[in-house]
Amino acid sequence: AGACPEEVFGIGVSSFGESFVCLDENDNIISRSIMYLDNRGEEYVREMTEKLDLEAFRLRTGTVPRNLQSIYKMRVLEQYHPGTLARTKKIHFIADFILSRLGGGHFTDYGLAATTGAFDLSAKTWINDMFEWAGLDPAVLPKPIAAGACFGHLTRAAAEDLGLKEGIVLVSGGHDHVPS
Repeated sequence: AGACPEEVFGIGVSSFGESFVCLDENDNIISRSIMYLDNRGEEYVREMTEKLDLEAFRLRTGTVPRNLQSIYKMRVLEQYHPGTLARTKKIHFIADFILSRLGGGHFTDYGLAATTGAFDLSAKTWINDMFEWAGLDPAVLPKPIAAGACFGHLTRAAAEDLGLKEGIVLVSGGHDHVPS
């Protein structure tokens, strides 16, 4: 890659919010991602809807259960590839995954976290029992941070590949529309 003609001060990534990458203890990908537009999981949405006070849930998460959300995609992944979530040591959403490969940490922004359908908007925390319901240990989830927060710094190898300077700030970017 040739050098960027403009000085770059930071890099952020915006992508499909509901899609995620499962990684092992060595940060190797262990399964294919389920894209947001995959319609499977409606039976899990019905199951969760029967358990919830939907108005209280909407106030807590800003949404209602929908099969687009990551939490239901996790159940679908486990249905078609049993044991994947138990082997998962780290989850990254797509934008976070790209930034992690450039030198970023294990973070996600609040907007991407909200696309899971299992994020408490007021407390800015994961709803752990929902991930346990899905078959995922909540400890493997990224730390939620504000959009535009520092994610890490561009590594030497990534900088060389991109024709940029090492150490450029990596920032959380958000969902594929306005970050929150």
